[in-house]
Amino acid sequence: MFGRSAGGREAAWRALGEMVQALEERSRYFKGHSFHVVQLVRGMGEQLGWRRGALDTLCRAALVHDLGMVQVPDAVLNKRGNLTPPERAWMMDHPVVGARILEAADLGRLALPVRHHHEWYDGRGYPDGLAGGAIPPGAAILAVAEAYDALTAERPYRRAGSEAAALAEIQACSGSQFDPQVVGALAECLPAIATRQPQRPAQRLGSVPLNVPGQHRWAVEREMRVFERVARAVELVVDVTPLLNEVCNIVREELEVSMAVIRLLDPATGNLVLGGVAGRQPMGRPRRFPAEQGILGWVASHREAVNVADVHLDPRAYEPFAELRSLAAVPMISRGGLVGVMGIGSDRPGVFTAEDLQLLEGVSHTIAATVAVAQLHQEVKLAATQDYLTGVANRREVLSQLEHRLARARRERRPLAVAMVDVNDLKKINDHRGHRAGDEAIRGVATALSEGVRSGDLVGRYGGDEFLVVLADLDREQAQAVLDRVQPPSDLEFPLRWGCGVAAFPADGATLEELVMRADERLYHHKEAMKRGEG
Repeated sequence: MFGRSAGGREAAWRALGEMVQALEERSRYFKGHSFHVVQLVRGMGEQLGWRRGALDTLCRAALVHDLGMVQVPDAVLNKRGNLTPPERAWMMDHPVVGARILEAADLGRLALPVRHHHEWYDGRGYPDGLAGGAIPPGAAILAVAEAYDALTAERPYRRAGSEAAALAEIQACSGSQFDPQVVGALAECLPAIATRQPQRPAQRLGSVPLNVPGQHRWAVEREMRVFERVARAVELVVDVTPLLNEVCNIVREELEVSMAVIRLLDPATGNLVLGGVAGRQPMGRPRRFPAEQGILGWVASHREAVNVADVHLDPRAYEPFAELRSLAAVPMISRGGLVGVMGIGSDRPGVFTAEDLQLLEGVSHTIAATVAVAQLHQEVKLAATQDYLTGVANRREVLSQLEHRLARARRERRPLAVAMVDVNDLKKINDHRGHRAGDEAIRGVATALSEGVRSGDLVGRYGGDEFLVVLADLDREQAQAVLDRVQPPSDLEFPLRWGCGVAAFPADGATLEELVMRADERLYHHKEAMKRGEG
């Protein structure tokens, strides 16, 4: 997703910061939460004797610990009543989604505490059910900080509690939910931490002062009107395309121009692609063209605004357009990176003023940040269905897809096979060669399965060292033949084997649960046979 260089990591960090800010803007109950958690984490870390560098890294993780919440719908974030099971699943997925985003952004050092900050000391937490010393120390600190701040802040389902009551509840859960040593550190450091510092109110996008030197009052009032409308559009954004069309429509109406357009940069190709438009576009204009082509391309490549009095006389014009004469355009920049270009056009020459260009720059700046977050949000949606380590489908996705494919097999009365694959002796690999080697083994198995089965088959990571493979239109024997052709990776520094169990619909069961259970039973028998030297 981002470059592996230090600059790429910093760009990623800035983008993730925007996502956290966007999350806190979505719900007043999250306002300031990350900031307070950072304060608590630093206080407990210092109390526990953490070194400065390690503590700084943990504080960064604390700042983005709820990053995975960007996938949770607003209705769930702000719900006052009890959550339904599907809604709880949304919430419980956020540590894994957040860790996946950080891994993809080459910020893996932050991913571990983020993934495990909802584990319980007694092993009853999620997502991996770790217990005691198996929980990363940073995650244990983050868990206490997050819980304490949640107890002392207002939530949709309850009022804020007092700091004394919150500490008492944390202490009551010491040894069950929380690490006792970390709970002790919280009690020691609380007197020195101002955890409830007042937050500055969010600045409204429309709060433009009326006494701006050098501007006519009408221009300022128009700017206020545009920004208020844009602010409302941003607050309601679900999908970036309708938002960009609405912004173009607002600008076109308020500036009384013939056309407003937003073109976005496609980082993969370097092209500018149509993002939003209102009014008529010049005839024959392609939806995609090189970023250096035409006047809008020049704005993108030079990152400079232009006010062209007559497009027909400008040598940068891609082709003469009878429909447009004036054109003003500005680059859309977010955190130093080009997001796209925004332009307005008129069928009369020389109509745009310095005030028009200034308003366009202000709108483009606001929309650029929103687009950058929305684009990263799209990647989050993908991350929500992928396993963070291997890139294959995660457990939730593979089970969801299995349910869909099984329903289709029932309707069409066609066979479907399910295979459970388990890596042999992964614990020995982790113990003798380290977890890096164990991760390499798991990735190798995922790659071998994905490349070895048919193109329409689905491979997903079911658990720590278990994979589920869904093979449509095959009975048990046919599926087993496909899997027998798949060989474990041979390019590892250590030998690797796996066990496999296959079940098929309808012979082995009619439901997802029956098929997975039967495949798991056959996997167990296969592994036992391998131990006896029979497999």
